[in-house]
Amino acid sequence: MNLFLGVIGVLILCGALVIWFLYFRRIQEDAGLVELPKKKNPGTNDLEQFIAAYRSGQVTAADLKAEQPSPAPLPALQPAPQPVATAAPAAAQTAFLRPEVKVGYLSLRACLRDHHVFAHVRLADLGRGLASGRIDLLVCNSRFEPIAAIDVVRNEPEADAGKLTFLRNAGLRYLRLPAARMPKPDELRGLVLAEKP
Repeated sequence: MNLFLGVIGVLILCGALVIWFLYFRRIQEDAGLVELPKKKNPGTNDLEQFIAAYRSGQVTAADLKAEQPSPAPLPALQPAPQPVATAAPAAAQTAFLRPEVKVGYLSLRACLRDHHVFAHVRLADLGRGLASGRIDLLVCNSRFEPIAAIDVVRNEPEADAGKLTFLRNAGLRYLRLPAARMPKPDELRGLVLAEKP
């Protein structure tokens, strides 16, 4: 008896689902949300009809070309202008770093392997106020926090007072290294990482 009641319950549930589905589909059709595909008569496939007509000779390739609109002509492509060959300026042939700055950079990279060294840094890029000018080398710790600013000088003129004040206010050590007497890597490491007075 329980089995019979279970089967009847399942049949009623299935019937309710089918009625609900048909009703829901009908609502969607009335609202224009769903467009059901219309059934075609078998044998009326457009592609099959075209193939049959083409094989029987009723349609030729010339007929197809006549029926298709011709595409709009493409505009004529103009060749890209060729660059005028000129002699490269002397400044473009020089290295990015002056030789003395390159020596300083390589020395810093050798003695401070756990730090980052950047060349030709604008003071304004340090993000601590407005300033003009630049420094030759900037040393940052492993967290990319600036710790020292270095200028490599050929002769030893006075340091720019505005630059010196800006770097002190920023909390950076400022070193002016002479190009003729570049410190050895160990000495350089001591200068950069020395405790602030």
